[in-house]
Amino acid sequence: LLVLNVGSSSLKFALYAADDASASAFARGSVEAVGRATRLHARMQGVESAAEIKSDAPFTQDGALAQVLDWISRE
Repeated sequence: LLVLNVGSSSLKFALYAADDASASAFARGSVEAVGRATRLHARMQGVESAAEIKSDAPFTQDGALAQVLDWISRE
């Protein structure tokens, strides 16, 4: 289950297992500065390092969502 909070300059997300009754996210992150040079910051539960992806190209909310979905598919 992917939960999104989309604002005018950021997109925050959390990913939950549909069959997990604990209701704790196993991945979460954000894309900051939508509309300017952007940064995706994401972390999987239990993983020491976080993903940091920076781009000089301005993102729209659609582009930010595409980055999130791409990161999820790679993880």
